[in-house]
Amino acid sequence: MNKQFLSFYESETENFSQFFLITMCVGIAIVALSLLFIIPKIFSVNLTNMKVLSLFGYIPPDEVHELARQCQQYLSVYLDDMIIERSFQDYSESLYIS
Repeated sequence: MNKQFLSFYESETENFSQFFLITMCVGIAIVALSLLFIIPKIFSVNLTNMKVLSLFGYIPPDEVHELARQCQQYLSVYLDDMIIERSFQDYSESLYIS
């Protein structure tokens, strides 16, 4: 009985070891193949980012300051409009509720 159990256990252990080894090899192969496809894309994105960032070097600082001023002006007008609109909505809701 013990020898039969021992041989069964050894057989199952050997089968599991083979299954584990095959699974690991397949996993390593999938990772290696995916790296072959991913790495060129990463370098392509990095190169594109460098090109876009280099374009900002061509913009004179005076234009940057002017654009920043215009953005601030737009934001202040937009926020003022939002405050007026909210206060109007609050006022109209208070009239509706009353």
